[in-house]
Amino acid sequence: MSVSPWRLLLLPLLCWSSSQAQSPASPHPSARLQSLKDPSDGWLDLSAFLSKPGGFFPLAMPVTEPAIGYGIAGGPVFLRPNTDAGAQGFARPDISVLGGLYTSNHTWGVAALDSSKWKNDRIETIFGAGHASVNLKYALEGGGQAELGYNLTMSGGIAKAKFKMGNSKLYGGIRYLFLETSATAASGIFPGLAPKGLGRTNRLAGPAASLTFDSRNNILTPTRGLYSESTYSYFDPSFGGTINFQRFDQTALAFVPLHPRWTLGIRGEAAFSFGDPVFYARPFVSLRGVPAMRYQRQNMLQTEWELRWQFWKRFSAVGFGGVGTVWNAHESRRGRETVAAGGMGFRYELARKFGLHYGVDVAHGPQGYAFYFVFGSAWLRP
Repeated sequence: MSVSPWRLLLLPLLCWSSSQAQSPASPHPSARLQSLKDPSDGWLDLSAFLSKPGGFFPLAMPVTEPAIGYGIAGGPVFLRPNTDAGAQGFARPDISVLGGLYTSNHTWGVAALDSSKWKNDRIETIFGAGHASVNLKYALEGGGQAELGYNLTMSGGIAKAKFKMGNSKLYGGIRYLFLETSATAASGIFPGLAPKGLGRTNRLAGPAASLTFDSRNNILTPTRGLYSESTYSYFDPSFGGTINFQRFDQTALAFVPLHPRWTLGIRGEAAFSFGDPVFYARPFVSLRGVPAMRYQRQNMLQTEWELRWQFWKRFSAVGFGGVGTVWNAHESRRGRETVAAGGMGFRYELARKFGLHYGVDVAHGPQGYAFYFVFGSAWLRP
């Protein structure tokens, strides 16, 4: 018997809502199901439910990241509208996430994250903590197609605050990151090519300063506006770490409405590391279709575009593509490594008031095909 892809996508949600409806303390099933429909069009919609105190999206979806294999990730995602801001409070809700994952290559992790806004969106705080054991592959420098299998075990947390500058769309931010890491080789060791930091336990700790411009009309699935963030990070033993290095990261996102049903998204990122970072703390190419943390060097540039067409009611089709390059400061142009990837996908508008879309992307990159479940935007920035 054939099963609709959308039934597979929404199966965790439908099973959960069904079990809630059958609970003795719950309202009649028909009333429960009715609350999951948008009265304006009759389609499945979580806006009313998520708006209630304690309302959450029970996210349970396959992990399909090619870097770590297939698996499952899940946990509740709480979206809390800022009611004092009216409709704008739905476009920029507070977000809390509790979850974990496990994959076929024995990667696992647990994490908690909260992003909240205060004083009518003038202050934003982000707090997160987690632990993970991740099995990855690294493209060895100078090793041609040679790669290193390694395990990266991490524990730590992050605290960040952003402050709005007057009535502008500029925010100044400060951040502190603490991460205890251990990298051990699993396979594919080549003499003289193993990266620095392998076989050691380190602490990455230090502050960062950022400047953010944000004019997006929605933080979950934007259809217009600009987002730009410049961040300078300083890691040093004086802040609780064991190594000294610095990073500068620049992110720029643009969302252009070409038509009421067409949105063009453009993403550009640059990252530069200085000092003596361990290999897994250096910038890496992050594109759909490219295994995460595989292509790393001291410096990175990448760009990606996405075109979304809301072709029928709540359904959208997307096409995307991108290219990224990494290199070391001492290398000539020949030493650069460049990769490209692209693909297609589709979305369903799951919560109209929040502007939240949910769907699947299929991408093709240098290691073959990969697919991704997308909650909100593939370039989600709270």
